[in-house]
Amino acid sequence: MGYEELEAMHKKHREQPAVPSAQQRETAHKENKMIPTIGRIVHYKINQDQAHQINRRRTDGASIASRMKAEPPQWPGGAQAHVGNNAQAGDVFPMLITKVWGSNETSAVNGQLFLDGNDVLWITSATAGDQECQFAWPQRA
Repeated sequence: MGYEELEAMHKKHREQPAVPSAQQRETAHKENKMIPTIGRIVHYKINQDQAHQINRRRTDGASIASRMKAEPPQWPGGAQAHVGNNAQAGDVFPMLITKVWGSNETSAVNGQLFLDGNDVLWITSATAGDQECQFAWPQRA
């Protein structure tokens, strides 16, 4: 998606109210539909580019130690390292919704994706679905 397309989508979404009305929530509940709202946790499926983005910024303890022992040190003392398990296309992670672009079940969302490590990934304009780069509601337990 190009910059102009993304900007047009955001403009369209900004024109819609971000909080669903009581009537919209009641209708969605009766029809068993979920409306995304800020603070909700959903499941998000990453694609290959996102997996690469996650993995390329990560390191491990052995790599940090060897860089600290180099003369001069190749790692700044006290720096925060991104560490975690390898991410792959198709992996699903929990995402906290931080912004909703609309007020119905098809509204796009932004969110913080909680990875299997000490880092997060910012996701923008994700829509509901079961494909990569989309979010889905968790199954009820």
